[in-house]
Amino acid sequence: MAALMPETGQTERMWGKSLYAHPGTNLGTGNRCGHNPEQFAADRLDLPKVKAGHGYLPRVLTKTMKRCIEFFNDPSLMKSLGFHKDKFNLDGSNRQVRSEDREAVALVYQSIVSCTDLASFRVGHYLKDGQFRNYTALELAERCGMVRVGKDPDQPGKLKRFPTSRFWRAFKRLKGVGAIEVFEQFEEKENGDMRGRPAIKTVSEKFMRRLGSITGGVMKKARANAYQRTAVFLARARVFGIQTVQEADELDSQIQVDLMLREVFGTSAKNAKPNRAHKTVKVNVHRDAIEHDALRAEWEAYYAKIVKSVEAALGRPLRGPKEQVEAPKKAGALDFHKWLLAQGIET
Repeated sequence: MAALMPETGQTERMWGKSLYAHPGTNLGTGNRCGHNPEQFAADRLDLPKVKAGHGYLPRVLTKTMKRCIEFFNDPSLMKSLGFHKDKFNLDGSNRQVRSEDREAVALVYQSIVSCTDLASFRVGHYLKDGQFRNYTALELAERCGMVRVGKDPDQPGKLKRFPTSRFWRAFKRLKGVGAIEVFEQFEEKENGDMRGRPAIKTVSEKFMRRLGSITGGVMKKARANAYQRTAVFLARARVFGIQTVQEADELDSQIQVDLMLREVFGTSAKNAKPNRAHKTVKVNVHRDAIEHDALRAEWEAYYAKIVKSVEAALGRPLRGPKEQVEAPKKAGALDFHKWLLAQGIET
């Protein structure tokens, strides 16, 4: 520790074998990161500036972010974050969380709140094609100045930026008190290894209301406005011809079904006439219920056979009402009325 104390004429400090990145003005207090217990480190925040005329952060978010600073000075504003539930003072009261930890939690939560989508309470934003982009932990850490540089495990010899351990401690604490919920996502690489994707992070509305001192009515109105802004944004994208991800996925699925049906069943001649090799018989299926039921059962067996062949070709059951109708139809299945005509029966 003595090697870390300021010395006359010393211009650089080392932390082990690494250069010490902080000013070290409070090294004697046990706060090696330069934390000042008397002042919240608002200068660590690096939030994107909202351009004039291009939107703004809703008031419920800015109010919550201001309350984070108040929480640093008064931990009783949010006791679940400000006090340890399993550590006690001599008088039996819960021990207060150190100011350094309260500051870290306040900074990380401000970073999270600043990029929360009120319509869904997810941490991220919508793209023009309707896809929702989740912010990474590194992007959140960048916003609150908790980033370190280390070796890139995927590219030997190169450096990469990572969230600091202080960020992860604060993030874990926010998860532990129910402020945020995290759903991890993974994707399989070409070599078969699993690689993490940006996790889906959602913010607790109740926690935000409690910390931000926001009433249910105010939050409800703010979310209604957020829904409207999102709907207008996505509708404008469609007007300008930007295809949504959902529409693209549906078309991909339909193209695959069309190709499979063409491969398995071939192409049928257009405007094919029903087979009338035998004399047409007119039957009043409404009057003769027995004959109607028999014909209906015969048609259902015919239709089920085509559905079964389509599912066998796809290697899976048909999905959704639309595919259950369209796929058999493309495979040549006739509805009940057309099937009767093909059998030479008029109704």
